[in-house]
Amino acid sequence: MTAGPLLAVLVSQITAGCTDSGGSANTTTVSTPRTAMSSSAALAGEALPLDPFRNEFTTTRATIFNSEQVLMSECMKLSGFDFAPSEYGQPDLYYGTYGLTNADQARTHGYLQPGLEDAPDLMAIELAKFPSDPDEKSKFTLALNGDETLPNVIKVDNSALAGVPDFINFPRGCLGTADLKLFGSVETYARYQTLSNWLQLTLQAAIEATFASDVAIHAAADWAACMSSSGYTYESIFEPFGQEWDEPRPGTTEIDTAVADVACKEEVEYVAQLRSIERALQSDAINGNPTALQEFEKLRAEVLANAAVALGNRG
Repeated sequence: MTAGPLLAVLVSQITAGCTDSGGSANTTTVSTPRTAMSSSAALAGEALPLDPFRNEFTTTRATIFNSEQVLMSECMKLSGFDFAPSEYGQPDLYYGTYGLTNADQARTHGYLQPGLEDAPDLMAIELAKFPSDPDEKSKFTLALNGDETLPNVIKVDNSALAGVPDFINFPRGCLGTADLKLFGSVETYARYQTLSNWLQLTLQAAIEATFASDVAIHAAADWAACMSSSGYTYESIFEPFGQEWDEPRPGTTEIDTAVADVACKEEVEYVAQLRSIERALQSDAINGNPTALQEFEKLRAEVLANAAVALGNRG
């Protein structure tokens, strides 16, 4: 048996079960960066309208994934199979939309991303749950994933949500059973995913437009000039993350570079300038569809309440 069926389960849980579910599955990793908690006055100040949802890829995702695992375990037990629930961990990362912005973390970790490099391989953990006997493995897969020949495409109303697919795929098998308990109905699941797609598209569009703005381009140039004056040459705020640093990490050079990076962002008010642009873009998007965010927040609260019950029953 290949990893295909299980991969479908993981993709469904990590995307459809939390965010980004729609016409096609997006490539995601188990450990996904959160927005930096920054010492920058800009990040510590007034929040942007969609700031609470920058963590959708870790906080809500982790809660829903973990509760799905508990409910799937109960479902699989009814089919005669042991299915030990996995637990989605949240890496403690220090960079986000604006690169590295926390001076304390720069001094401690440089550009390392604690929790990401050493994150467990969830795919390997899930694969290890399958029985070794071929016949039992086929039965296990059917119980877990359901009959993949059955239709599972749900049409949705996306008329007021620009760019959102007009359908979602409802999971089959024990994942579908788990999601029915979490979301209450197929209709609620579909609406939640549709609104979640809109939310993430809105966030991404605002970020892309922000970085393409003249303000961001000039701010990046000012940051690069500041770094150059400190002896570091970079064209992008994200370039240092891909650099091959001396081992063991973080070394003196990496830490010095990271500290200078944060200091230059503060000096040129890089974050504050970009957030002023992004705030306006987010506000425009929300004002164009004022009820969508409120509806999503209400649905999310209901789903997380159900998830809390499931996790409370975890043995």
